[in-house]
Amino acid sequence: MKKTAITSFELIDWIHPSCRDLSIEELAENSDDRHRFLTNCSENGLLLATSIGGGAEGLRHLPLLQTDNDWGLFTTRSEQLLLENQGVFRIIWNNFRAMKEQSENDGSTRDDLNRLGEIIKTKLCPVAARRLSQHCYFDPFSSLESEFDKAGSLTQLKSLLGKLTTPRNKAAHTHTFGVLPTIDSPSVVRKDLEALFRHLREMERILKRRRF
Repeated sequence: MKKTAITSFELIDWIHPSCRDLSIEELAENSDDRHRFLTNCSENGLLLATSIGGGAEGLRHLPLLQTDNDWGLFTTRSEQLLLENQGVFRIIWNNFRAMKEQSENDGSTRDDLNRLGEIIKTKLCPVAARRLSQHCYFDPFSSLESEFDKAGSLTQLKSLLGKLTTPRNKAAHTHTFGVLPTIDSPSVVRKDLEALFRHLREMERILKRRRF
């Protein structure tokens, strides 16, 4: 409490260096409050939970992830929020990368780094994949080959590329000495290139139809 120079009224004034730091300290010291926070927090809470280098001296590390229960609640909440906002993954991933950089100089963070990495790999990545699938996104390469080859176009494309590449590689960077090799006439090569172009146009059509 303090009185200003302008008025004699008593006003509430903050004397702690940071309201945020005080809140973090309170949560870190009280497991019930910490669990309530991890159960209901927003993505900013996840950002805080996985933060490093906090506090007055920059030594605070994962302030809200002290026990197995904390980690479990954090994982559950991360999955819930990720279903609503894909930006959650980026927040956690950026903090993971910061932890990884720090662990190169500070081995004490390696266990937490591995634990967070395992959560990202086994819990959050599958959730992100399901979210993408629900919004009509999919692995762009998972079925391209089978789609290209429905009418044998991929097989024909490979055959044409081999037909054009093999003689080209044989003739390239060689000296004309003795009996010259036999090569296809320009009209034959042109016919093959036109067929190749048709297959490439079909592949382009399929790729444009997909959503990346």
